[in-house]
Amino acid sequence: MNYFSMAHIYWDKREIPIPEGAHINSNDGRVFIFLREGKVLEKSRRSVIGRATSKTTMHPNETFKQMFPSLWKQHYGEDEVIKERQLNSGMYATCLGLSYKMGLYSQLLKSFGPLYTNAIMDYAMYSNLAKSNVAMTFAERMASEVIFSKNLPNDTWLSEMFTSKMSRNQRMSFCDGWLQLCKERGDTEAWISIDGSNDDCESEGCELAEKGKAKSGSDSNVVYFIYAVSAETGLPLTYRVLNGGMVDSKAINGIIADLSSHGVTTRGLLLDRGLCTSGVFSEIEKVGYPYIVMLKSNTYSHCRMYEEESERIRWNVECLVSRDSVFGISSRTKRRIFKNYDNEAFINLFFDGGNGSERSMTLIKKVMDSASMLRKRIAGGEDVTVPAPMRPYISIKETDGVRTVEIDRGEWQKSVNAKGFYSIASDSCYGAEFVHHHYYLRDASEKMYAEIKTQLGYEVLRTHSTESVENRLFVCFVASIIRSEIMRASLAAGAPTNQMVREINRTHLFLNQSDIYVAIHDESDRQKAFLAYFGILPSDFDSIAADVNGRAAAIVSQERKLERIETARAEQEKQKKEQKKRKPGRPKGSKNKKQEVPDGKNGEETAAVPKAETGSTKGIKSRKTPAKKAGSSATNGKIPEEKRKPGRPKGSLNKKTIERRQLHKRGRPKGSKNKK
Repeated sequence: MNYFSMAHIYWDKREIPIPEGAHINSNDGRVFIFLREGKVLEKSRRSVIGRATSKTTMHPNETFKQMFPSLWKQHYGEDEVIKERQLNSGMYATCLGLSYKMGLYSQLLKSFGPLYTNAIMDYAMYSNLAKSNVAMTFAERMASEVIFSKNLPNDTWLSEMFTSKMSRNQRMSFCDGWLQLCKERGDTEAWISIDGSNDDCESEGCELAEKGKAKSGSDSNVVYFIYAVSAETGLPLTYRVLNGGMVDSKAINGIIADLSSHGVTTRGLLLDRGLCTSGVFSEIEKVGYPYIVMLKSNTYSHCRMYEEESERIRWNVECLVSRDSVFGISSRTKRRIFKNYDNEAFINLFFDGGNGSERSMTLIKKVMDSASMLRKRIAGGEDVTVPAPMRPYISIKETDGVRTVEIDRGEWQKSVNAKGFYSIASDSCYGAEFVHHHYYLRDASEKMYAEIKTQLGYEVLRTHSTESVENRLFVCFVASIIRSEIMRASLAAGAPTNQMVREINRTHLFLNQSDIYVAIHDESDRQKAFLAYFGILPSDFDSIAADVNGRAAAIVSQERKLERIETARAEQEKQKKEQKKRKPGRPKGSKNKKQEVPDGKNGEETAAVPKAETGSTKGIKSRKTPAKKAGSSATNGKIPEEKRKPGRPKGSLNKKTIERRQLHKRGRPKGSKNKK
């Protein structure tokens, strides 16, 4: 059943009658209504409004309160605020610290504003905590968490946000800003792993959902998304959402364009065999990026290298490139990668002894088991056919009405020998050991895809429009940034990621008898070490408690901050301004520029400029002198009067002073009397 929001159930309030038109789920007692939306009743969306206590009564939930305000007021009167007795604060503190460290929250604010930025951060936290992307359980799961939003959003509000409140321009603005931040921090000055995957999409109204190669193996429509990840850290850099039928080779063009347009100076690209096409190699060569790309087993260059060098490197310790029994060799010159295209690269052939032996043993067992099974079924009189994977090695022959199972041992031997061999193309002759080591940095992107599907809950999308799908996968991108940093911090703290998430979220705020939240300081050493990775101190939980208590005020900011960090930042900015501000006068020991001139052609030495003497230089006449002597017409033969200098002439009095003295001399006039 496609239920929407259980939300918070008000078990502490008295039971009320089930409203007309509502239904009860007999399995779990949930009370729901149909949101018909013009569809037949059975296919309509359902919204849970409470939990039944009998056939006619129930306890309502938050959704009932939103959908039936008049009934709520009728049964419970004016609304009263019921606070959670305990709020978990660890994940909120982690995300806030991460935002200060990496600029995530501030970049979201620039693109979406505080209201929807807070909701995006809350949903990203929810995905990390609940391993889900289903909006219907958001309110119930996050009711006991410190969140970024002032009020807890319900599923209806979230659905509206995903559908119409987040635009493409806003998403692109964030992605541009985020990639620029990554570049400034140096996160892009590393090998970047690019890979694609898809999500099953049950929506019928999404234009992106198409038939494709679903990783789940189902026949459902899929939506394709592609990520660029810093291979050394696993940090997501940028992403794209595309049609489900899009092939990897076309999808990579947009990612490469994003990187090159931002002037990203990456060390190179690491690509899986799914991106091994002529178009991909041509696109990479246009922007001049170095690359290391796994080749498909049927690629022309791999087949040639295998034929020429396989026996040379098989279990040859002279060619050992890894302690895990991996052997390799590099071509000395560039070779044609594809038979029908001109792309060339250095080809590196490898043999994985451990993996090859295991796969060879598996193939031997499968062929023998399949042949044995077919013989038994033929003996039992069944009409059998060879399974498709076994047809290169097994066939059924019929002679004089007798069917027999035959094995092509030559083909079987070739396949057994080829197990464990693979080739990797590179733009330069890095050497087999370098190529092997750097290609397996791709584990960071592989792990991130696994985290997105299994730990963030994005293996299936249940939204109903193209905008909703794009916006949910955008929030998935934000959640994956948080998840990647939590993984690194957990590794530094010496704990598995999921265990650390549960552990850190045990830190909480407690509602005391004065109806005020206070921080409970019982942090373990490992929790402190984890929080320190994000720059969070135990004392910051007191600031978080003060922020939560202040959110009920009439005048309150929607932007989330930590007082200690904001104060430190303000002090740093103040110091920077003071350093930039020039003090009066020349710096001590410096000389006037006019007093220094280069002495000689190259200016290696300087000499002081002599101070000019008063009057004209000897031998040079003043321009005014001829006019004075000849009595020019410009002055009518008169010498111009000297220009008056500023101020009163020496000994003169102010006009007002003279007038005052004339009007009234010092003392009373002779014969006058005191007024009193």
